Amino acid sequence: MASGTITPVLLSGSTNGRGIEVTQTTLTGADTVHTAVSGTAKVDYLTIEAANHHTATVKLTLQFGGSDDADKITVDLAADRGLVTVVEQIPLNNGLVVSAFADQASVVNLFGYVTRVEL
Repeated sequence: MASGTITPVLLSGSTNGRGIEVTQTTLTGADTVHTAVSGTAKVDYLTIEAANHHTATVKLTLQFGGSDDADKITVDLAADRGLVTVVEQIPLNNGLVVSAFADQASVVNLFGYVTRVEL
């Protein structure tokens, strides 16, 4: 990890650290999870955990900026399972927007945090 001033930050898509409900089922209109810090003088190290409270497995997709497959992380979340780490300490900056959608609406909640480092 880079060195410098380190600041803990809540996910920008969260209210007071509460879970972010994934309501969308396609990339169009996907739920915003976090918008990374602007510019390149700081880096957000992003960690996201997901909980599926549905009775079946749900496919969750996290989209990092663009719409290419290279910008996606997809994971199958087992039914009625507690928190599962989906991404851990992925570095982001320059205002990159991370969004989410799932193949079932309103059954996945995302939690997480950011460690913001000034370079």
